[in-house]
Amino acid sequence: MTRGVKFAIYTPVAEIVDPETNESLGTYRERKATVEAQIVADKFTIAETPTKYAWNLDPLAALGESVSAQSKLPVKEADIEPLPTGSTVRVGDVAERVRPPTPPKPAPTTETTTE
Repeated sequence: MTRGVKFAIYTPVAEIVDPETNESLGTYRERKATVEAQIVADKFTIAETPTKYAWNLDPLAALGESVSAQSKLPVKEADIEPLPTGSTVRVGDVAERVRPPTPPKPAPTTETTTE
């Protein structure tokens, strides 16, 4: 694990069942938030929401001024122990590493020769 690695936090997996046939229609889970590893220790990692950057386009502001903001992770303080349910991020939620998109493979080149 290294600093800067991103994780997505998810709701528990819920099975969707057809109410008439009782047939399983599959499973569903929702991404609650994305966090980024900030402090990495041998047996734990402390993560926080990534900082977002934007340009201040106010004509009265300094030219080219950038603004950074960090969204607050909606952690319910009363839920430190219980396992998670619902959409509020809670201690114990499943987090999975967010992998950067794979760059597309270059198109094959065709070589032509003229004689």
